[in-house]
Amino acid sequence: MSRGEAIKDMSDIFRIKTLCESTPDTIWWVPTRAWRNEGLKQLIEDVLFPLKNIALNASLDPTNTKQEEQMLKDSGWNTMYFGDDTQTTSSVGDRRYLCPKTHKKIKICDTCKGGCFSKVILDKQSNVHLSQH
Repeated sequence: MSRGEAIKDMSDIFRIKTLCESTPDTIWWVPTRAWRNEGLKQLIEDVLFPLKNIALNASLDPTNTKQEEQMLKDSGWNTMYFGDDTQTTSSVGDRRYLCPKTHKKIKICDTCKGGCFSKVILDKQSNVHLSQH
């Protein structure tokens, strides 16, 4: 993610798939805004959603709409929100999990079960809230 976005085009989706399949004992965290492109969103859902070792999170900020959040929820995406620390619930009413690493400065990503990795670990859709810097 040298450019800040994991998925620039469809070749990145297949590159990520190959990486995940070649390292089955590693869980890969992949935040992305590629869901905003309908073609990439559908390909991500078809190719990456079935993988068991990827924590895929749709990146959101205050510019996202209620319709976008509802569409992501309906499609089964985890979300990761950043931008306004007072927004502890999504625009569709779902509670956002306050990331302990960014809100409390506790480095627990490897044992956290309530946030970014919950869909992989607990098979539960999550809405993570990262604290502003």
